[in-house]
Amino acid sequence: MAGARVDATGWDVAVTVPWVPTPGDLVKDSDGQIGEALAWDGPMGTVTLASLWDGELWETDTFSPASDLDELRVLLLKVVQR
Repeated sequence: MAGARVDATGWDVAVTVPWVPTPGDLVKDSDGQIGEALAWDGPMGTVTLASLWDGELWETDTFSPASDLDELRVLLLKVVQR
């Protein structure tokens, strides 16, 4: 899932992705970090994520939905931190 591309004519080519997260979705990036989706930049093919622990923001163009196991781990870590 790369960023915006320009074809031979100089026109932007739409980025095609298999899944677009909506705000609030848990998303795993290519480094295995899980964050909450805040925004989708369609032309660039990137998603802005917020850390679940400190709110730090980052963008990634390589991501997937968090698995059920990932979501369970997040829930357990939040319970333990209380």
